[in-house]
Amino acid sequence: MISFLKKVLTGLRPVRYRSASKTLAVLGYFDKKTEEMICDVKKRTELSICELGETVYSSPHITFLITDDRGIDKMKKQLDGITRKVRLPVVRFSHIGYFPSSGVVFIGITPTTELMRFHTVICSKFEGTDSRISPYYMPSKWIPHCSIADGVEEISIKTSVYREIPFPFEARIERLAITEMDHSTGKLINSVDIQEKVFPDQD
Repeated sequence: MISFLKKVLTGLRPVRYRSASKTLAVLGYFDKKTEEMICDVKKRTELSICELGETVYSSPHITFLITDDRGIDKMKKQLDGITRKVRLPVVRFSHIGYFPSSGVVFIGITPTTELMRFHTVICSKFEGTDSRISPYYMPSKWIPHCSIADGVEEISIKTSVYREIPFPFEARIERLAITEMDHSTGKLINSVDIQEKVFPDQD
């Protein structure tokens, strides 16, 4: 695993994605039960409103990768067949966290060997290409999480709600997708599924 990670890191090119006008992301979406629970936490803490199915970003997800926009079709081709080569990992939610620099409140996901290898395999698909990966999503820097609020200046949170979250708990990823975001307008402009209903126990 370590030698594979070193090989991937030497072939990747980081980019400050917030300076790019458009970016692409690889997202994983959870099973319905987990999605509903996380949306309930969002509503009850009044940090944000989550409408199931409203947009790909309103649905709870884990972000595996963000790159500059080299074309969504090109990225899909690069990732074609990835779920046939490696199983989707089961994720284990473990805690509530906060990124003070961006004001993001999140539910932390345990960086298991299985999860980190899956992430590294995704990144390896861009080794030696002209795609530039956000430094926060490089294998050596990535912190797996599910964001529940953005732009929060302080964690003035209803902690009683968080005490009710049954940490630790596991969830499965049911769908992978590539999304395209236009940062000049703040809008999602495209979304393409890589493969639907891919379960962790699939051979």
